[in-house]
Amino acid sequence: MESGKWGIWREWRWVCGLQGFCKHLLFLSSFCFLSGDLFCAEPLQPWTFCYRRSFLEHPLTSGGRAFVKEKVHPFSQLIFSWNSFRPQRGFFRFWIRVHDTKRGWLSWHKAFEWGHVQRSFGDAHSDGSYNHVRYEMPHGRLADGFWIKIEVVGGNGGNGGNGGARLEDIVQLSVSASRLNGFQVESNTLRYSRLKPIFIRGVPIWSQMVLDHPRAPALCSPTSTCMLASYLGKKTYSPVQFAQSVFDDGLSIFGSWQCNVALAFEKVNGRTRAQVDYLFCVQRLHSFNELYKILARGIPVVVSVRGVLEGAPKAYPHGHLLLVVGFDPVNRMVICHDPAAPSLRGVIRKYRLSGAHGFLHAWGNSNNLAYVAFKPS
Repeated sequence: MESGKWGIWREWRWVCGLQGFCKHLLFLSSFCFLSGDLFCAEPLQPWTFCYRRSFLEHPLTSGGRAFVKEKVHPFSQLIFSWNSFRPQRGFFRFWIRVHDTKRGWLSWHKAFEWGHVQRSFGDAHSDGSYNHVRYEMPHGRLADGFWIKIEVVGGNGGNGGNGGARLEDIVQLSVSASRLNGFQVESNTLRYSRLKPIFIRGVPIWSQMVLDHPRAPALCSPTSTCMLASYLGKKTYSPVQFAQSVFDDGLSIFGSWQCNVALAFEKVNGRTRAQVDYLFCVQRLHSFNELYKILARGIPVVVSVRGVLEGAPKAYPHGHLLLVVGFDPVNRMVICHDPAAPSLRGVIRKYRLSGAHGFLHAWGNSNNLAYVAFKPS
Protein backbone atom coordinates (compact mmCIF):
# COMPACT_ATOMS: atom_id res chain seq x y z
CA MET A 1 0.00 0.00 0.00
CA GLU A 2 2.81 2.38 0.94
CA SER A 3 4.72 1.59 -2.24
CA GLY A 4 1.56 2.28 -4.21
CA LYS A 5 1.30 5.76 -2.70
CA TRP A 6 4.91 6.49 -3.48
CA GLY A 7 4.41 5.23 -7.03
CA ILE A 8 1.47 7.57 -7.51
CA TRP A 9 3.53 10.42 -6.01
CA ARG A 10 6.45 9.78 -8.36
CA GLU A 11 4.13 9.56 -11.38
CA TRP A 12 2.43 12.83 -10.37
CA ARG A 13 5.82 14.59 -10.06
CA TRP A 14 6.85 13.22 -13.45
CA VAL A 15 3.66 14.56 -15.09
CA CYS A 16 4.10 17.97 -13.45
CA GLY A 17 7.70 18.05 -14.58
CA LEU A 18 6.68 17.22 -18.14
CA GLN A 19 4.04 19.95 -18.09
CA GLY A 20 6.61 22.43 -16.83
CA PHE A 21 9.04 21.41 -19.56
CA CYS A 22 6.35 21.83 -22.23
CA LYS A 23 5.46 25.27 -20.91
CA HIS A 24 9.15 26.21 -20.97
CA LEU A 25 9.45 24.92 -24.53
CA LEU A 26 6.41 26.92 -25.63
CA PHE A 27 7.89 30.02 -24.01
CA LEU A 28 11.15 29.56 -25.90
CA SER A 29 9.35 28.95 -29.19
CA SER A 30 7.51 32.24 -28.78
CA PHE A 31 10.67 34.19 -29.47
CA CYS A 32 13.11 31.79 -31.10
CA PHE A 33 13.49 30.55 -34.64
CA LEU A 34 15.33 27.65 -36.20
CA SER A 35 17.23 28.18 -39.45
CA GLY A 36 19.50 25.39 -40.65
CA ASP A 37 22.07 24.87 -37.91
CA LEU A 38 21.27 28.26 -36.41
CA PHE A 39 19.20 28.68 -33.25
CA CYS A 40 18.90 32.33 -32.24
CA ALA A 41 16.67 34.15 -29.82
CA GLU A 42 15.13 37.38 -31.06
CA PRO A 43 13.92 40.17 -28.76
CA LEU A 44 10.67 39.12 -27.08
CA GLN A 45 9.06 42.51 -27.72
CA PRO A 46 9.67 43.92 -31.24
CA TRP A 47 10.44 47.63 -31.06
CA THR A 48 11.09 48.67 -34.66
CA PHE A 49 9.33 47.99 -37.96
CA CYS A 50 10.13 48.82 -41.58
CA TYR A 51 7.39 49.57 -44.12
CA ARG A 52 8.03 49.87 -47.84
CA ARG A 53 6.04 50.81 -50.89
CA SER A 54 7.46 49.94 -54.30
CA PHE A 55 6.53 51.65 -57.55
CA LEU A 56 8.60 49.41 -59.82
CA GLU A 57 5.59 47.75 -61.44
CA HIS A 58 3.01 50.48 -60.97
CA PRO A 59 4.48 54.01 -61.17
CA LEU A 60 3.26 56.65 -58.76
CA THR A 61 0.72 58.98 -60.37
CA SER A 62 -0.53 61.02 -57.41
CA GLY A 63 1.72 62.47 -54.74
CA GLY A 64 -1.03 63.46 -52.33
CA ARG A 65 -1.21 59.98 -50.80
CA ALA A 66 2.14 58.62 -51.88
CA PHE A 67 2.50 56.35 -48.85
CA VAL A 68 -0.19 56.08 -46.17
CA LYS A 69 -0.47 53.39 -43.51
CA GLU A 70 -2.78 53.27 -40.52
CA LYS A 71 -3.08 50.94 -37.53
CA VAL A 72 0.61 50.09 -37.51
CA HIS A 73 2.64 49.17 -34.44
CA PRO A 74 2.82 52.23 -32.15
CA PHE A 75 6.00 54.25 -32.59
CA SER A 76 7.73 57.29 -31.14
CA GLN A 77 10.16 57.98 -34.00
CA LEU A 78 9.91 57.80 -37.79
CA ILE A 79 12.65 57.83 -40.42
CA PHE A 80 11.68 57.84 -44.07
CA SER A 81 13.85 57.41 -47.15
CA TRP A 82 13.32 57.14 -50.88
CA ASN A 83 14.77 55.72 -54.09
CA SER A 84 14.27 57.74 -57.25
CA PHE A 85 15.78 58.70 -60.56
CA ARG A 86 17.07 62.20 -59.85
CA PRO A 87 15.46 64.96 -61.94
CA GLN A 88 17.83 67.24 -63.83
CA ARG A 89 15.54 70.19 -63.17
CA GLY A 90 13.04 70.80 -60.43
CA PHE A 91 12.76 68.70 -57.32
CA PHE A 92 10.51 66.64 -55.07
CA ARG A 93 9.29 68.11 -51.80
CA PHE A 94 8.50 65.49 -49.17
CA TRP A 95 5.98 66.10 -46.38
CA ILE A 96 5.26 63.97 -43.29
CA ARG A 97 2.40 63.71 -40.85
CA VAL A 98 1.57 61.02 -38.31
CA HIS A 99 -1.55 59.69 -36.62
CA ASP A 100 -1.46 60.17 -32.84
CA THR A 101 -2.95 57.18 -31.00
CA LYS A 102 -5.20 59.54 -28.99
CA ARG A 103 -5.48 62.77 -31.01
CA GLY A 104 -5.76 61.61 -34.61
CA TRP A 105 -3.84 63.07 -37.53
CA LEU A 106 -1.33 65.76 -36.55
CA SER A 107 0.11 68.70 -38.51
CA TRP A 108 2.21 68.37 -41.66
CA HIS A 109 6.00 68.70 -41.46
CA LYS A 110 8.06 69.74 -44.47
CA ALA A 111 10.90 67.24 -44.38
CA PHE A 112 13.06 67.28 -47.50
CA GLU A 113 13.60 68.71 -50.97
CA TRP A 114 15.54 66.56 -53.39
CA GLY A 115 16.43 66.93 -57.06
CA HIS A 116 18.56 69.72 -58.47
CA VAL A 117 18.43 71.01 -54.87
CA GLN A 118 19.06 68.86 -51.82
CA ARG A 119 18.11 70.06 -48.37
CA SER A 120 16.38 68.87 -45.22
CA PHE A 121 14.22 70.97 -42.95
CA GLY A 122 13.56 71.13 -39.25
CA ASP A 123 10.68 72.33 -37.13
CA ALA A 124 9.22 71.67 -33.71
CA HIS A 125 5.82 72.35 -32.17
CA SER A 126 3.22 70.66 -30.00
CA ASP A 127 2.55 68.10 -32.73
CA GLY A 128 6.09 66.72 -32.64
CA SER A 129 9.32 67.69 -34.32
CA TYR A 130 11.20 66.93 -37.52
CA ASN A 131 14.89 67.56 -36.96
CA HIS A 132 18.11 65.88 -38.08
CA VAL A 133 16.27 63.87 -40.76
CA ARG A 134 13.86 62.10 -38.39
CA TYR A 135 10.43 62.74 -36.91
CA GLU A 136 9.99 62.58 -33.12
CA MET A 137 6.71 62.32 -31.26
CA PRO A 138 6.20 64.57 -28.22
CA HIS A 139 7.39 62.96 -24.99
CA GLY A 140 5.03 60.30 -23.70
CA ARG A 141 2.92 60.12 -26.87
CA LEU A 142 2.81 57.50 -29.61
CA ALA A 143 1.67 57.35 -33.23
CA ASP A 144 0.06 54.42 -35.05
CA GLY A 145 -0.05 55.74 -38.60
CA PHE A 146 1.91 57.85 -41.07
CA TRP A 147 1.29 59.78 -44.27
CA ILE A 148 4.00 60.71 -46.78
CA LYS A 149 3.06 63.33 -49.37
CA ILE A 150 5.19 64.29 -52.39
CA GLU A 151 4.97 67.63 -54.14
CA VAL A 152 6.58 68.16 -57.56
CA VAL A 153 8.28 71.55 -57.88
CA GLY A 154 9.82 72.99 -61.05
CA GLY A 155 10.75 71.02 -64.09
CA ASN A 156 8.36 71.48 -67.01
CA GLY A 157 5.76 73.59 -65.28
CA GLY A 158 5.79 71.14 -62.39
CA ASN A 159 4.71 68.29 -64.68
CA GLY A 160 8.11 66.86 -65.49
CA GLY A 161 9.30 66.02 -68.97
CA ASN A 162 12.58 67.03 -70.62
CA GLY A 163 14.53 66.10 -67.50
CA GLY A 164 12.13 67.80 -65.11
CA ALA A 165 10.84 66.31 -61.88
CA ARG A 166 7.98 63.84 -62.27
CA LEU A 167 6.31 61.43 -59.89
CA GLU A 168 6.91 58.47 -62.20
CA ASP A 169 10.61 58.67 -61.30
CA ILE A 170 9.92 57.69 -57.68
CA VAL A 171 10.81 54.00 -57.36
CA GLN A 172 10.35 53.26 -53.66
CA LEU A 173 9.46 54.85 -50.33
CA SER A 174 10.53 53.35 -46.99
CA VAL A 175 9.55 54.15 -43.42
CA SER A 176 11.36 52.89 -40.33
CA ALA A 177 9.05 53.37 -37.34
CA SER A 178 10.45 52.67 -33.88
CA ARG A 179 9.36 52.70 -30.26
CA LEU A 180 12.72 53.67 -28.83
CA ASN A 181 11.89 53.04 -25.19
CA GLY A 182 11.55 49.37 -26.13
CA PHE A 183 15.14 49.12 -27.37
CA GLN A 184 17.92 47.55 -25.34
CA VAL A 185 21.44 46.51 -26.24
CA GLU A 186 21.72 42.75 -26.70
CA SER A 187 23.46 41.00 -23.83
CA ASN A 188 23.12 37.30 -24.68
CA THR A 189 25.62 36.84 -27.51
CA LEU A 190 26.68 33.22 -26.92
CA ARG A 191 24.01 32.13 -29.41
CA TYR A 192 25.90 33.87 -32.19
CA SER A 193 28.83 31.45 -31.81
CA ARG A 194 26.77 28.92 -33.81
CA LEU A 195 26.53 31.15 -36.87
CA LYS A 196 28.55 30.36 -39.95
CA PRO A 197 31.57 32.59 -40.60
CA ILE A 198 31.12 35.28 -43.25
CA PHE A 199 33.60 37.52 -44.98
CA ILE A 200 32.51 39.41 -48.09
CA ARG A 201 35.57 39.73 -50.31
CA GLY A 202 36.25 42.32 -52.98
CA VAL A 203 34.72 45.30 -51.20
CA PRO A 204 36.69 48.48 -52.04
CA ILE A 205 38.78 49.98 -49.25
CA TRP A 206 38.70 53.70 -48.60
CA SER A 207 39.90 55.89 -45.76
CA GLN A 208 38.16 59.24 -45.40
CA MET A 209 41.30 60.60 -43.74
CA VAL A 210 43.38 60.40 -46.92
CA LEU A 211 40.79 62.00 -49.19
CA ASP A 212 41.64 65.30 -50.86
CA HIS A 213 38.80 67.22 -49.26
CA PRO A 214 38.81 70.10 -46.74
CA ARG A 215 36.26 68.29 -44.56
CA ALA A 216 37.66 64.77 -44.89
CA PRO A 217 37.17 63.94 -41.16
CA ALA A 218 33.42 64.53 -41.65
CA LEU A 219 33.02 62.16 -44.60
CA CYS A 220 32.41 58.85 -42.81
CA SER A 221 28.89 58.38 -44.19
CA PRO A 222 29.61 59.05 -47.89
CA THR A 223 32.89 57.10 -47.72
CA SER A 224 31.19 54.04 -46.21
CA THR A 225 28.25 54.29 -48.61
CA CYS A 226 30.60 54.75 -51.55
CA MET A 227 32.35 51.47 -50.65
CA LEU A 228 28.95 49.75 -50.53
CA ALA A 229 27.75 51.26 -53.82
CA SER A 230 31.04 50.49 -55.58
CA TYR A 231 30.84 46.85 -54.50
CA LEU A 232 27.20 46.33 -55.48
CA GLY A 233 27.51 48.38 -58.67
CA LYS A 234 30.75 46.62 -59.66
CA LYS A 235 32.30 49.98 -60.43
CA THR A 236 34.72 52.11 -58.45
CA TYR A 237 33.28 55.48 -57.53
CA SER A 238 35.19 58.44 -56.13
CA PRO A 239 34.41 59.01 -52.44
CA VAL A 240 35.09 62.74 -52.91
CA GLN A 241 32.58 63.03 -55.75
CA PHE A 242 30.16 60.85 -53.81
CA ALA A 243 30.45 63.20 -50.83
CA GLN A 244 29.82 66.27 -52.96
CA SER A 245 26.65 64.67 -54.32
CA VAL A 246 25.17 63.90 -50.88
CA PHE A 247 25.75 67.31 -49.28
CA ASP A 248 22.66 68.48 -47.39
CA ASP A 249 22.30 72.24 -47.85
CA GLY A 250 19.76 72.39 -45.04
CA LEU A 251 22.04 71.00 -42.34
CA SER A 252 25.36 71.75 -44.11
CA ILE A 253 26.51 68.16 -43.61
CA PHE A 254 27.53 65.16 -45.70
CA GLY A 255 25.97 62.60 -43.37
CA SER A 256 22.24 62.99 -44.00
CA TRP A 257 21.07 59.40 -44.09
CA GLN A 258 18.45 59.84 -46.81
CA CYS A 259 20.84 61.61 -49.18
CA ASN A 260 23.35 58.78 -48.89
CA VAL A 261 20.92 55.95 -49.65
CA ALA A 262 19.29 57.99 -52.44
CA LEU A 263 22.66 58.44 -54.14
CA ALA A 264 23.57 54.78 -53.61
CA PHE A 265 20.42 53.86 -55.53
CA GLU A 266 21.43 56.21 -58.36
CA LYS A 267 24.97 54.88 -58.58
CA VAL A 268 24.17 51.17 -58.47
CA ASN A 269 21.24 51.13 -60.88
CA GLY A 270 20.53 52.31 -64.41
CA ARG A 271 18.08 55.00 -65.46
CA THR A 272 15.10 52.71 -66.10
CA ARG A 273 13.04 50.39 -63.92
CA ALA A 274 14.28 47.39 -65.87
CA GLN A 275 17.82 48.25 -64.75
CA VAL A 276 17.08 48.32 -61.00
CA ASP A 277 19.19 45.65 -59.28
CA TYR A 278 19.17 46.96 -55.70
CA LEU A 279 16.96 49.11 -53.52
CA PHE A 280 18.17 51.00 -50.45
CA CYS A 281 16.64 52.32 -47.24
CA VAL A 282 17.50 53.76 -43.85
CA GLN A 283 16.38 51.32 -41.19
CA ARG A 284 16.79 50.42 -37.55
CA LEU A 285 17.46 46.68 -37.19
CA HIS A 286 15.99 44.54 -34.41
CA SER A 287 19.18 42.72 -33.60
CA PHE A 288 22.60 41.63 -34.79
CA ASN A 289 20.96 38.51 -36.17
CA GLU A 290 19.02 40.68 -38.62
CA LEU A 291 22.26 42.33 -39.71
CA TYR A 292 23.88 38.91 -40.09
CA LYS A 293 21.10 37.70 -42.40
CA ILE A 294 21.84 40.61 -44.75
CA LEU A 295 25.55 39.71 -44.74
CA ALA A 296 24.59 36.10 -45.48
CA ARG A 297 22.99 37.32 -48.71
CA GLY A 298 26.36 38.75 -49.74
CA ILE A 299 25.44 42.38 -49.03
CA PRO A 300 27.62 44.59 -46.76
CA VAL A 301 25.79 46.87 -44.32
CA VAL A 302 26.55 50.48 -43.39
CA VAL A 303 25.90 51.04 -39.68
CA SER A 304 26.05 53.97 -37.29
CA VAL A 305 28.10 53.64 -34.09
CA ARG A 306 28.66 56.05 -31.24
CA GLY A 307 31.02 56.28 -28.29
CA VAL A 308 34.09 54.18 -27.55
CA LEU A 309 34.67 51.14 -29.76
CA GLU A 310 37.60 49.03 -28.61
CA GLY A 311 40.22 48.75 -31.37
CA ALA A 312 38.83 51.65 -33.42
CA PRO A 313 41.11 54.42 -34.73
CA LYS A 314 39.51 56.83 -32.26
CA ALA A 315 36.42 57.38 -30.12
CA TYR A 316 33.20 58.49 -31.82
CA PRO A 317 31.34 60.69 -29.30
CA HIS A 318 29.27 62.37 -32.02
CA GLY A 319 28.57 59.25 -34.08
CA HIS A 320 30.30 57.55 -36.98
CA LEU A 321 29.38 55.42 -40.01
CA LEU A 322 31.30 52.30 -41.04
CA LEU A 323 30.74 49.30 -43.30
CA VAL A 324 30.24 45.78 -41.90
CA VAL A 325 31.60 43.10 -44.25
CA GLY A 326 31.69 39.95 -42.15
CA PHE A 327 31.50 38.08 -38.87
CA ASP A 328 33.87 35.63 -37.13
CA PRO A 329 31.63 33.53 -34.84
CA VAL A 330 34.46 31.56 -33.22
CA ASN A 331 36.05 34.68 -31.79
CA ARG A 332 32.80 36.68 -31.96
CA MET A 333 34.39 39.50 -33.93
CA VAL A 334 32.60 41.82 -36.35
CA ILE A 335 34.66 42.53 -39.48
CA CYS A 336 34.38 46.11 -40.71
CA HIS A 337 35.76 48.65 -43.13
CA ASP A 338 36.25 51.63 -40.84
CA PRO A 339 36.87 54.77 -42.95
CA ALA A 340 38.29 56.65 -39.93
CA ALA A 341 41.55 54.68 -40.23
CA PRO A 342 44.50 57.01 -40.86
CA SER A 343 45.59 54.98 -43.91
CA LEU A 344 44.21 52.35 -46.27
CA ARG A 345 46.16 49.62 -44.47
CA GLY A 346 44.15 50.13 -41.31
CA VAL A 347 40.65 50.24 -42.81
CA ILE A 348 39.84 46.55 -42.24
CA ARG A 349 39.15 46.14 -38.53
CA LYS A 350 37.78 43.44 -36.24
CA TYR A 351 35.64 44.61 -33.34
CA ARG A 352 34.50 42.45 -30.44
CA LEU A 353 30.80 41.74 -30.69
CA SER A 354 29.99 42.24 -27.01
CA GLY A 355 31.37 44.02 -23.98
CA ALA A 356 31.18 47.56 -22.63
CA HIS A 357 33.14 48.87 -25.62
CA GLY A 358 32.10 46.21 -28.11
CA PHE A 359 30.30 46.54 -31.43
CA LEU A 360 26.80 45.88 -30.07
CA HIS A 361 27.14 48.59 -27.45
CA ALA A 362 28.50 51.19 -29.91
CA TRP A 363 25.85 50.29 -32.49
CA GLY A 364 23.21 50.29 -29.78
CA ASN A 365 24.17 53.85 -28.86
CA SER A 366 22.77 54.72 -32.30
CA ASN A 367 19.72 52.48 -31.77
CA ASN A 368 20.91 49.98 -34.39
CA LEU A 369 20.74 52.39 -37.32
CA ALA A 370 21.74 50.95 -40.72
CA TYR A 371 21.73 51.66 -44.45
CA VAL A 372 20.22 48.49 -45.91
CA ALA A 373 20.49 47.32 -49.52
CA PHE A 374 18.24 44.57 -50.86
CA LYS A 375 17.06 43.00 -54.09
CA PRO A 376 13.62 43.99 -55.43
CA SER A 377 11.08 41.32 -54.51
